Amino acid sequence: MSISNRGKVEVTLPAEETDLSAEEIVPHTNIATADAIKKRLNDKAFLGFLQKNPEAVDNSTDDEYLLQKIEVFENIQRVKQQVKEFITKEAGANFTGVVDDSFMDSMEAVAIKDPVVFLEFSTNISQYLETAKKSKGLEITYQKMATIFKIEGDLDRLSDSAKIGFINEVHARLAVESTAVQHDKKKLEDSHSGLYWFLRSKKKIADDFKPFDDRIQALKVLEGNLDQAAITGFIEEAERIKGELKGNMALEVVRVEFIKKAQARIAEAIKSENNSDLIKDQAVFGGLRERASILDDDKFDDFAKNIDQYSKEQLFYSTEEMVDTKEVTLSTFEKGIQTMRKKGMDLGLNIAECNGQIVATLKDKIKELKAKPNDGQNKIKLILAKRILTNLE
Repeated sequence: MSISNRGKVEVTLPAEETDLSAEEIVPHTNIATADAIKKRLNDKAFLGFLQKNPEAVDNSTDDEYLLQKIEVFENIQRVKQQVKEFITKEAGANFTGVVDDSFMDSMEAVAIKDPVVFLEFSTNISQYLETAKKSKGLEITYQKMATIFKIEGDLDRLSDSAKIGFINEVHARLAVESTAVQHDKKKLEDSHSGLYWFLRSKKKIADDFKPFDDRIQALKVLEGNLDQAAITGFIEEAERIKGELKGNMALEVVRVEFIKKAQARIAEAIKSENNSDLIKDQAVFGGLRERASILDDDKFDDFAKNIDQYSKEQLFYSTEEMVDTKEVTLSTFEKGIQTMRKKGMDLGLNIAECNGQIVATLKDKIKELKAKPNDGQNKIKLILAKRILTNLE
């Protein structure tokens, strides 16, 4: 070792070590890595996530640890958007807004506790959305065909097995329709003698056949737009992926958060007496139960019970208001009950439940009317109410 004139220490390496490259002698600094970490450490959202990790303080100087946490954080950000898409696909656009900060917080908790489980969820959600995206165009085409053939059913609300049945029915009807057109065309040919065809002009013969030829061509176009194997494959793949999602901690978090938001929506709609929202949500929940997606039977039954209770209360108040109207006739009574029954059925009650609630309320009102038969139109109301009651019972 020697001291230079400039005061620096010069190190003379042993001969056997002089073969090392400059890169091996000088420690390597990854500028891109340092910049990525610095950028995230200036991101309040990431810092908020980092503070939830119990070991973060002890590893704050460990670049490898921080890079791993950055990857998890970025994955969470992506999955949040995917969960929105998943809920939109399963429940409809009206429920997209439920994926808020509470969803994010719950996702972070799963990702911190078990990153592997979260990654599995992320992968499956991505695959499911990709499959759903590919099947969407075909589903629209099949729904159009069903409308043409007057086949009942909404693909968006059917279970996977029912969807496949629906697809098969469209193809079966297509085959029947094609055979029927060919049969009618043959009947036209057979109904004319050779002399007839000899005497008719080629144009007239072509005109006779045109409706059948056009219809056959239209059926060929319809059939060409359908891909039975592809759509069935997409449906089966989606069912497989959803099966793998079940039980995953992250999916359970999504289910719990969705149920909380759904309960809040129902409570708000009931409070504001927003029947149209309740009717829409009731339909959504029914579809989710049918497809075994997000909601299970128990939760659906809870929602239905709340809405049914609200429906019966609405029928009670509506029946009271109708009887309390200043002047009534048999027609106003009948129309009022018809309107109330429709409202109850729209909200999920059956005819018997609607009639049962109306009958119970009418009986109470009849008791009141009997107590004061000579007040105003009470006697008329009593006559009409008893007649309506007899018809309902």
